[in-house]
This record gives sequence, C-alpha cells and structure tokens, in this order.
Amino acid sequence: MEAEKLFLIFSLIMLHFSTCTSQDSLKTNHTIKEGDLLISQGNIFALGFFSPGSSTNRYLGIWYHKTPEQIVVWVANRNDPIIGSSGFLFINQYGNLVLYGNDDQKLPVWSTDVSVEENDTCEAQLLDSGNLILVRKRSRKTVWQSFDYPTNIMEISRRPWVRGLFS
Repeated sequence: MEAEKLFLIFSLIMLHFSTCTSQDSLKTNHTIKEGDLLISQGNIFALGFFSPGSSTNRYLGIWYHKTPEQIVVWVANRNDPIIGSSGFLFINQYGNLVLYGNDDQKLPVWSTDVSVEENDTCEAQLLDSGNLILVRKRSRKTVWQSFDYPTNIMEISRRPWVRGLFS
C-alpha cells in the first residue's frame, strides 16, 4: 500500500513538471493554436500568434521571449493576416508547416510548401538563434528554415505598430 502511495505522489509530481516545461518543437499530429507557444530551448525566442498594437488581425510570428516589449523578428503570414479568428499551425501529411485561419477554411493562409519523401515525417523546431527549422525525421536534414525568408525590417518599420522598434 505504501508503494502505491509513493507511486501516485511521484506520478503527480512528474505530471506537474511535464506541464510546466515548454516545448521547442512541433511534431506531426500536434497543433499550435491561440495561447500555445514554441519556446526555444534557452528561453530566448517564442513562436505563437499575436496581434500588433490595437489591431484585431492575427499573425504567426517569432519574437524575443523575455523582453518587456514584444519585439517580433519574423512573421509567417505578414501579407495575409488572419481576420476574425485565431488560427492554428500544424505539420500536414506531406511534411509541410501549414497555417489556417479557421477549421472550415479550404486553403491555408501560409505554408512552407516543401517536398518530403514518401513515408518520412517532419518536425519543426525553434532554435535559440530565432530560426524555425523544418527537419526530416529520419535523415535529420533541414528542408526549410525561416532564416531563408527574413522579415523586411525596413518595410515593417513603416507600419505604425512597429515604428520605433528598429530605429
């Protein structure tokens, strides 16, 4: 009986710690939705949904995680905001990161649009450099990375909700 109590206490403690840890990767069959974050291993960067300033538009972006102001360094759907819903991100059956605005939307708002070999899966990981990478699970080969698609800081700094962040 005493062993059962110890096991129960240990299980509850482990459950608590597993829910307190942050994840730096997104695996197939998992989704990032409103309120969820990928946080780089060193707690430097976070990926999630945000609305700039007083806008109701939603974007998927990467920002510095521990700064007083949210300083966004990369935006996936910068030219196609999600309007009226929070959206969700997942890895589809073809190994692509895909962003949808709502459940009944037919076409994605944004996608990595890469080819992955049949019978291989991908995993996305947010690195401490701020780079979001999409990696083939078997070969560990990077098939896509956010650093190849930098946010145009000059263009973005003209927008009123980021003015002053880069000057």
